[in-house]
Amino acid sequence: MISLSRNGKPSLLISPNSVLANALLRSIDILRPRVLATRPSRIEFVVGTQINGAPHLGTNLVQTAAFLLAKIARREFSIDTGVRFGALDNAPHEVVLDPETHTAYQQTYYHALGKDKISELIDS
Repeated sequence: MISLSRNGKPSLLISPNSVLANALLRSIDILRPRVLATRPSRIEFVVGTQINGAPHLGTNLVQTAAFLLAKIARREFSIDTGVRFGALDNAPHEVVLDPETHTAYQQTYYHALGKDKISELIDS
């Protein structure tokens, strides 16, 4: 859909909802050539998640998409599938700017909290 301004020139291009929905509907086609060529016995989708707090909307969408893609792959290829989560320990705990150089130095959660506290955070 194209919105026209008063002078008749396009002012904004808006894709219909169905464009994105249809693209996601056939996302399995990205995997098809590889699966047909290698014939794996199992497919695992790996989702990385930063551990600096509750997942935001974007993270939830990616995680949901991973489960849906695994479900579709299982159905399309008659193959065992799964989703594996990886906790990324590079999430910023604190970012400090050097007052002279304005260089940003980042301390990760792992370095700020230590291995044991990170394990507790992941478990919770």
